[in-house]
Amino acid sequence: MATTNVSIRMDTELKAQADELFAELGMNLSTAFNIFVRQSLREGGIPFEIRTDRPKRIAAIGGTLSGGVLSVLTGRWQKAPPLGELASSKAR
Repeated sequence: MATTNVSIRMDTELKAQADELFAELGMNLSTAFNIFVRQSLREGGIPFEIRTDRPKRIAAIGGTLSGGVLSVLTGRWQKAPPLGELASSKAR
């Protein structure tokens, strides 16, 4: 199998922490990166969930997650249905 060199930029402290972790796992950063890429290809995407801190930002601007939901389609707040209705609709 032919190989190629890949160069990535990373914070010095982050690399040191990664080197230490991967050494404990019996591998180096290059092996860990190859595992990540292979798993990404198997799954057809990043092999773990990537999220923003959107709920924290919404709360910071005065929204409340307990009183409503943000509609994915409209981007507007909607009144959340009572929990009892959610539970009974799942039971059907």
